[in-house]
Amino acid sequence: MSESISGDPEVVQTPLRVIGESRPDLPVNPAVRQQPPETISPRQSSPLSSRPQQTADRRPNTARPAAPEAYGASTIPTVTKEKRRFVLLVALVTTALLVSGVWYMIDWFEFQESKSLFSKGEMLYQQGKYSDAKQVYQDYLRQYPEGDFASLSLLRTAEIQDSLLAVEARHLMLQKRLPELVDKAIQAFQGGNYLTPEDNNALMYIEEILAIDPENNYILKMKQKIIKFYMEQGDQAVARRSRNTAIRYYETVLRIEPLYMPAIDKLSELKSR
Repeated sequence: MSESISGDPEVVQTPLRVIGESRPDLPVNPAVRQQPPETISPRQSSPLSSRPQQTADRRPNTARPAAPEAYGASTIPTVTKEKRRFVLLVALVTTALLVSGVWYMIDWFEFQESKSLFSKGEMLYQQGKYSDAKQVYQDYLRQYPEGDFASLSLLRTAEIQDSLLAVEARHLMLQKRLPELVDKAIQAFQGGNYLTPEDNNALMYIEEILAIDPENNYILKMKQKIIKFYMEQGDQAVARRSRNTAIRYYETVLRIEPLYMPAIDKLSELKSR
């Protein structure tokens, strides 16, 4: 800077830039480190965009404080272990109860099925159908060897076996006697001993023969002839107006053949008079 003669500092005037004129580039001092221009993001430049950030910064700190040293460092793990043990115990007890319940239901249904099968055998046994009953008892023992009715099924099977053997033995014996019984039935019939005497009459022999041979046509015809005889005697008594005698003859027919409908109808007619 130069000083004027008067001693006042000289003022240097710099010419003003014309609007629109580009600024001349200044020389860059290599000794000075150039800083990059700061970039301002739209959020930072906008006063409204900074409000959420400020609001978030103002939120209270809700972080859980550290546990006091007075409780001890092992308190939390101990509670967790106890809870796990309790949950495991509850699960084990629940599982045991469920298994017990399922097992009980299975056992109950099995008992009902075994009881039904045994009852079927008992019904056949009471009806005298021993062969069928024996088969049912054997089925029970095969399906339920340790069942509640196993011992009784064994007993019934043994009883039926003995009965069947006895019946078979008697049947064989009667088979041998069949010709003899037929001869005695013929003799009693020809002698008019249809119902008497009690130990030697045609009807007695007829029933024994039919028990051995139910399809014996000769003996069946003999039985029908006896029925016809007493029906005719009853009809003759009705014709003679002998009501009581007729009733007696028709009742005799029903003793020989309980479901003989002609005798039932006539007997009902006489008793209704």
